[in-house]
Amino acid sequence: PIERMSRVRARFSRIKGSGLARALGARPVTALVISDIPSDDVTLVGSGPLSPLAPPTSHDRDQLPEPFRTWPVPNLAPVRPIALEVVADNARARQSVAAALPPPVSVLDTPLTGDVEAVARRLLEAHGPVVAGGEPTLCLPPDAGQGGRAQHLALLMARHRAGGEGVFIALGTDGTDGPTPHAGAWVDGQTWARAQQQGLAPEAALARADSTRVLAALGQTLDTGPTGTNVMDLYYFSGRAR
Repeated sequence: PIERMSRVRARFSRIKGSGLARALGARPVTALVISDIPSDDVTLVGSGPLSPLAPPTSHDRDQLPEPFRTWPVPNLAPVRPIALEVVADNARARQSVAAALPPPVSVLDTPLTGDVEAVARRLLEAHGPVVAGGEPTLCLPPDAGQGGRAQHLALLMARHRAGGEGVFIALGTDGTDGPTPHAGAWVDGQTWARAQQQGLAPEAALARADSTRVLAALGQTLDTGPTGTNVMDLYYFSGRAR
C-alpha cells in the first residue's frame, strides 16, 4: 500500500520525512497539498517533506529486500509544525465528475483499494450510474505483459458484463496507467465478445496482466496525455452486469 511505501521512502531521502521542513528553517510556509493516497493522510503525501518522520514498524522493515533492511538513521531533530491544507484529492475529483454528468448519478464515498478482483466485485454491486475512485493493486505474474491497473480493471469488468448493457470507464488522473501511454480504457457489454471474435484471447490477457494488448487492438484505450497532477484513479459505471 502506498502509505507503507511512503514511510519506507522517507527513510532514504534528504527531502522526505520532514527534510524539506528542516531545510526551510524559520521561513514562512504555506503548504497546499494534492493528495494521491487513499487515506488522505497529508503527512504521507509525497512521503511527508514537511511532516515529522514516524518511527518504522517491523512490518515496514519486512517489506524491504534483504540488502535494505538496515535502515538509515534519519535526522529526527524536532521541526516546527506546518499546517497542510488539501486542495485536491480523489473525493473532490469524484464529486466533480458526478456534477458534470446528467442526474441521477451516485458517488461511492470510500476509495476502492485492495486487490483488483475485489474492486471489480465491489463495483458490480453498485447500482449505476455511479462514480467511484481509488487505487487497486495487481499482483503481476512472472511473464507479465503490458498493462496497468485501470486497464486491467476495465478488462475484468468487460468479462463480468459480457452481454449486458451500459459502459464502464477506468482511468488514471495523471494520464498514465502503469508503464503504458494510455490513461485507462472503456468497455461495454460487447467488448469481451469482440475480443474473442478477433482472436485477442482476453482471458489469457487477464492471466498475464496484458490488458493493453487487447484494449488497444479494440480501440478502447483512453489517451489524455500527462495531466500534470495525480489524485488516483476514477471510475464510471452505468449499469449492472447481467
